[in-house]
Amino acid sequence: MSQAETELAKALEAYFISGKADKALKSEFAPGVLLSIRHAYAQRIFKPVWTEAGAQNLTVSVRTLFEQGIVADKVFERDLKKVFKKRFKSKSAKKRAKADLELTQAFFRAAQAVSGGLNDEGGVAKATLRGPMRFNLTSALIKAGQGEVQAELAELEPLHPQYKALKSALSEYRNIYAAGGWLAIPEGDAVELGESDARMPALKARLQAEGYMDSNSIMATPLARLIAQTTVNAQAVSEKKVPSLEMDSEIHTALKVFQKRHGLEDDGVLGKNTILALNESVESKIDRIADTLTRWRQHGDMGERYIWANTPSYTAEGWNQGQREISMRTVVGKARHATPVFSDTVEYVVANPKWFVPVSITRRQKLPKMRKDATYAESNNYAVFDRATGAEIDPLMVDWSQSDAASQYRFVQGPGEGNAMGEMKIIFPNQYSVYLHGSPSKSLFEKAQRAFSSGCVRLEDPARMAKWIANGDEDFSPLDVKQALDADIREKFVLDERLPVHITYFTVTANEDGSVNFWRDVYSRDDGISYVQKYAKPYTQTADLRR
Repeated sequence: MSQAETELAKALEAYFISGKADKALKSEFAPGVLLSIRHAYAQRIFKPVWTEAGAQNLTVSVRTLFEQGIVADKVFERDLKKVFKKRFKSKSAKKRAKADLELTQAFFRAAQAVSGGLNDEGGVAKATLRGPMRFNLTSALIKAGQGEVQAELAELEPLHPQYKALKSALSEYRNIYAAGGWLAIPEGDAVELGESDARMPALKARLQAEGYMDSNSIMATPLARLIAQTTVNAQAVSEKKVPSLEMDSEIHTALKVFQKRHGLEDDGVLGKNTILALNESVESKIDRIADTLTRWRQHGDMGERYIWANTPSYTAEGWNQGQREISMRTVVGKARHATPVFSDTVEYVVANPKWFVPVSITRRQKLPKMRKDATYAESNNYAVFDRATGAEIDPLMVDWSQSDAASQYRFVQGPGEGNAMGEMKIIFPNQYSVYLHGSPSKSLFEKAQRAFSSGCVRLEDPARMAKWIANGDEDFSPLDVKQALDADIREKFVLDERLPVHITYFTVTANEDGSVNFWRDVYSRDDGISYVQKYAKPYTQTADLRR
């Protein structure tokens, strides 16, 4: 090594020995991350980690963050160009050493932002499930310092196909924003197929802007723009070619697709709720995509084979090796009994289950009915038990006006056609008493908005989900499920290996063809958690990048 390199290595070693390095880093990184940093410098005998190529790539890695909806100002708090200059131009070995650590600090800030967190073992944080670490931060830092910053950060991104698709969607919607976005549709009477309305050119332009109809430009013709801004009559544009004011089949079909992807009744009618969805700004949609990307980063690994139930989309899916193998509609909790967000593992499945009514539902729903009609329990296939002794009691002999009756008596509904659990329940014991099950109210699955339960997730076809679960288990098979259901017998199937289940709250999801769904915020959780919504200012060291 040259004299300058030797002095720099000594300055770096002294920086670690004195504890200054730890002091600068420990407030924002876990102990395992600090250990990874020490190992990286020790392996290099305290030679600096960052080459000029690596540092240059780090200064432009804002693009990696930008593509994922992360505002880099809150990641790179220092001006990296000044740090770069200090690292490679300063005559002071101490200043160059400190700058090398500052570049390392900036890299790990980016790594934390992209991954959703780094854990004490020096790997990607597992927010939901334990699993083997897929990343080594010591080698990542060394490779990044040699110039492979983007490649190393890419390794830290969530693996789920949804994440990649939403990154593409974020880029697409930013392009729409750059092209001018779209204009609001004026309110008015509902319009159906074949009817005429002055807003039809504006509606067509709006659908073209988001790609639901073909167009030669983002907002179609200047005339369509004019009509989108104000209601005009034929006389005002008599010298120009007036577009049709009829809702034709092309507009009707495109509007139905729009409605379906926004959680609305896809009837093709331009009504109040559809106008509200149409008038959501492109900026809002960009923020929602970025927010969902953040939620994916914070969620952690899903596992190789798992159930994913997403509340806003009213869907439950079975995934295996990155492929969706099964999907069905769901009913979720009412706003006042919101389905929680959490992850767990399925332990067992019950065919033809009993329903053990929770105390809260007993107090809220069952007691008023018992007070009105003491034969309600018998006529609806409920047995009543004394909670203290476990003995079954005659509901006709109980004073149901007692204020503590719900905590004294347990209602258990037997298997059968009217059972609230339907034909199957899928159990993952948890603090919320939430699980997956069927429902006798099949008509609810036909509605666009399906927040009707007391918190549990009702499945459109629980038997099909149970058979999918059985396909990956050694202790029971799809045939076992079928035979139990055909025989109308209550049977419990314990899984040989527990299956992860994730209940999430993502208001944006992507389809297999890359198209995007913007679901209604059923629980009004519009506060957001993304860097974009909290920090809208673009990164100052680059060109003006829209968030």
